[in-house]
Parts: sequence; C-alpha cells; structure tokens
Amino acid sequence: MPLPRRLNAVRLGAVRLGAVRLGAVRLGAVRLGAVRLGAVKYGGPREPTPVRPQQPPTSTPRMTTRTAFAIAAHPDDIEFMMAGTLLHLKSAGFEIHYMNLANGCCGSTERDAATTAMIRRGEAIRAAASIGAVFHESICNDLEIFYDLANLRRLTSIVREVAPEIVLTHSPVDYMEDHTNACRLAVTAAFARGMPNFQVDPPRNAVRQAVTVYHAQPYSNHDPLRRLVEPDFFVDVGDMVETKVAMLACHASQKQWLDESQGIDAYLQALRDSDAEVGRMSGAFRYAEGWRRHLHLGFCSAAAAPLETALSDRIVARRARDGGEGPSFP
Repeated sequence: MPLPRRLNAVRLGAVRLGAVRLGAVRLGAVRLGAVRLGAVKYGGPREPTPVRPQQPPTSTPRMTTRTAFAIAAHPDDIEFMMAGTLLHLKSAGFEIHYMNLANGCCGSTERDAATTAMIRRGEAIRAAASIGAVFHESICNDLEIFYDLANLRRLTSIVREVAPEIVLTHSPVDYMEDHTNACRLAVTAAFARGMPNFQVDPPRNAVRQAVTVYHAQPYSNHDPLRRLVEPDFFVDVGDMVETKVAMLACHASQKQWLDESQGIDAYLQALRDSDAEVGRMSGAFRYAEGWRRHLHLGFCSAAAAPLETALSDRIVARRARDGGEGPSFP
C-alpha cells in the first residue's frame, strides 16, 4: 500500500507550487512532543511548519554583543571537542551558546527512548549552565540528523536569533553521519542567516552579522577511511581540561553506561586522552583542541579570523609547529 502523504500549496503571487509534506510519514519515530518539561514542550520530531510568505523581506542589523555558538550532534559532543575553546572565548568577552541537534534518545540500552532523551536533556542543561552558556533545545532524535529542509529551517531560525560572530561545529567528515550532517546543517544555516527570502521555522528576520565557521577535529582525529586529520591551528586547553571533565561528568547516564562497559572512569579519561593526543600533535601544548577555519565566501571577509585574534596568546598554527612562518592574524 502506498505511504500516505499530504500536499500543501504555497501561494506566491500568481504561481501555485505544490510541496510534498514528508512529515506525515512516520516510520517508527519516537514522538516526544507530548512530554512537557516545565514550560518547555519537548522538541521531538515534528512536521515542518507550512511555508508562508514573509512580507516584506527584512534583515536585522548586526548585534553589538560578540557571540560564539557551538553546534554539535549529541549531548557530550561539545564537551569532548569544543568546550575548552568555548570557555576561552567566554573569558575573552564572548557570550557563549550551546546546542545539540539530537536529543540523545539512543544513548541507553536499558531505558526507552523518551526517558533517555529527558534524562540527557537535563544533563546537557546542567553542563551548559556549569559554564554559563545559553542552552538551545534539540530539534530531532539521534540518527535523525538529516540534511533536510525541516531541520535546516529550524536551525537557521536559531542561528538568526543568536546572530553569532563565531560558529564552532563538527568536522566536515567524521566517523558517523550524525556528526557529518550536523556540520552540513550548521554551515548552511550560517550561510542562510542573511537571506530574507529563505523562510525559517519559527519565522525570524534575516541578520547581517558576519560569521566565521570553525570545524573541530573529528572524533579520534581520523576520517572514516582511517586517515589522520590535522588541524590548521591548536588551542591550548591545559587550564580548561578539568573544567571540561566536570562538564562531561554532568552526563551521568553516559558515564555510568560507558564505565560499566569499558572500565572505571573510561568516559572521563577518554576526554583527557583525546585532548592529550591533540596536544602532542601541536608540539607545544599538553592538552589542546584543534580547529580548521571554513572558507570565507558567503560568511565573512577573507581576513576575518575572530577566534585566532581573540585567543592569539593560546594558539599555535600547524605551519609554526612545522617550522614555517606561523599564522598571520589581523
């Protein structure tokens, strides 16, 4: 029997365009929309909001607060790969924001998906609060971070709300597709931030804020074909690594699960080991996070390097490590 589908029509002047609503097809998806936590309706998978013309197209001027936005796939990804740099940016005067696109619902072999997602949401809120970051709700389930229009409309709306100068996100290629697709969504949402004719969910005006996108190291520092990935530059997180560990410890459900299956304190030690490996790659720091800067076209000026400028006393570039001239930051 064919799957049901609903057709919406968007009226744009005299042109009538039929759009297929895929949200009506549910293939065993976990519906968390009925769970209310305080005043917040939990954001599980839902149908895309119908596209309505936003007239007239407008944009919001550049914000005065300097803002850095970490966008990752799952609860605890920011802690592992981005939190040290995010903390340094906060110390440099940035307002910091924290978002996991997926809700963590698959992170248990003992609890059901809805219960797991609620637990992991609370853990992520505590981790974000522990460093004074603004927390943003997830938009989908684990393994459902698809590069699709519904997710893109939702994330772009949030990017317009935050209007970040810096976006920290995953490597363009990583060991699992949730990470890779989270990166793709973050990049396109940043790109579409200033396009008033791209309609978002919920509706928000486009913003003029220039944004520079940075990619963290892939998990394990290797791509899916086992090749080593080296960053453009390294950020010293030696004085932040235990703060990162404390953030990670907020994810108690994951710590218990992995410690029981992999050994005592395996979860927390894995973070230290990962940062130590990047530190060895830097040739300069005991613990480090590695970053690559996205091409500027469509995002910012060619000279824009806000992270390198803000943290210049904590950075070594790969060229400098290899005996080159080192970075040239404005």
